[in-house]
Amino acid sequence: MYEYEWSMPNMTADIAVFTKNKEVEGGLKLLLIKRGLDPFKGCYALPGGFVEEGETVDHAASRELMEETGVDKPDFINQLRTFSEPGRDPRGWTITGTYIAMLSNPENKVHAGDDAKEAKWFDITFENTGDNKWELKLVNGDDVLTASYVSCKNGIATDFEVTSSNGLAFDHSLIVGYAAYKIQSVLRHMEA
Repeated sequence: MYEYEWSMPNMTADIAVFTKNKEVEGGLKLLLIKRGLDPFKGCYALPGGFVEEGETVDHAASRELMEETGVDKPDFINQLRTFSEPGRDPRGWTITGTYIAMLSNPENKVHAGDDAKEAKWFDITFENTGDNKWELKLVNGDDVLTASYVSCKNGIATDFEVTSSNGLAFDHSLIVGYAAYKIQSVLRHMEA
């Protein structure tokens, strides 16, 4: 067996699953779970978890989505980007491959499982408020989660930096910002 000279990170997969909000023209909903275990027990997070030995990150994303929410076949699932900021997970060095997915018919499909205490849809607004500032608001009844961002164009992509966050575990407010920006761009392109 080969011995590595370098430390090896943990690998996770996280999935931002969207559906159209039928009550709001052009609106979206985002699927979140309430964590049943530490760290961040009781906080909301994107469905996801650790990649198991012998498993691809793509497979881990689909498996974790099914285990935590009961969603087994989204209409599409595509890789968004990799997040590797040191300290993003208090359990140790962890890199995550993130995905965006769309589900056209979410009725009666979502239920919490595995280490998720709850799984539910949040109405999402993500808008540019001017001067490279963005605001995120996620609402489900009394549960309201928010984040604020600044952005800059970096080549062909937009980079986001979280300036405030309330209620999302890990660095998921950053991931949701990127995912919401991407899904809105995709939907605008499809409608054009």
